[in-house]
Amino acid sequence: MNADQLMSRAASDRTRGAGEIERDLVRGLLEVGGPWPPEHLERWARQLVMAHPAMANVRRLAAEMRSGRDVVAFLERRNAHLDALPELLRCHGVPLVLGSERVVTVSRSSAVATILLGAAEAGWRGEVVVLDGTTAGGGVEQADLLANQGLKVRSLPDGAAASVLVDRRSGVVVAVGADAIGPRRVVNAAGTRTLVEVASVCAVPRMVVADSGKNLDEADVDELIGSVRTHTEDGPGRTWPVFEATPRERFTYRVFEDGVERQG
Repeated sequence: MNADQLMSRAASDRTRGAGEIERDLVRGLLEVGGPWPPEHLERWARQLVMAHPAMANVRRLAAEMRSGRDVVAFLERRNAHLDALPELLRCHGVPLVLGSERVVTVSRSSAVATILLGAAEAGWRGEVVVLDGTTAGGGVEQADLLANQGLKVRSLPDGAAASVLVDRRSGVVVAVGADAIGPRRVVNAAGTRTLVEVASVCAVPRMVVADSGKNLDEADVDELIGSVRTHTEDGPGRTWPVFEATPRERFTYRVFEDGVERQG
C-alpha cells in the first residue's frame, strides 16, 4: 500500500477511533518511507483535516505535514511514543491515584482507563465514579468497561458531581481525558467543565490525562470545537454542544508521556 492509499483509507475510516487511525498512519508511512514532496504533504494534510476535523491527533499530524519540518523524524518520535504510551501513562498517573479512595471522572477516556486499571493492578481498591453529561459522552460505556475489569464503579449523571466531591475525607481525585489541549484550554466532552469547576471549589485535585498528540494551537482548538457543534436526542430542545472547553488553569496536573506537569 502506498502513501496515497494509506491516506485514502484513513480519510474514509468511520468506525475506529483517532488513536487507531493515527497509529496505522504513522506506522504505514514509516513502512512506505519518505521524504515526500511538499505538495503531497499539503494535499494529505487537507484530506485528513476535512475527513476528521474533530480528531486532535490527526490534526496534529496534518500540522506537522504542513510545517516544513522533517516529517519522517516526527513520525519516528511519535511511533516510539505510541508504543510506550500506555506504560508511560500508568507510570506517571498511578501514583496520583493510589493515595485516594475515590476517583471521579466523566465521559469515556482510554487514557484515564489505562491509569485506573494500572492502579488496580498495583493494589488500589478505591471507588470510581463515572459521570455522564449526555449519552454522546460514553460515560456508561466507560463505567461498564471498568466494572467488567473488576473495579468498584458507580455510573451517575453529571448533575451528581457535587455529591461525590464534597466529602474530602474519602480522598477524592478528579481525572479526565481530553479531545484536545491548547495553550489555554482543555477540550473534552460536555460535562467536563462542570465537574472541574465544582472540584476546584471543593479543593479536590484535578488531573487531565492526555499525551502530546492532543496538543493543538488555539486556532485549531477553535476549529475542532466548531467542527461538531451539537448532539441531539429525542425530546423538545434536547440539543447541546458535544465538546466544551475548560481553562487549563482550572486543572492541578496534566499527565502525559513525559511525566506530570503542574497546571494553573
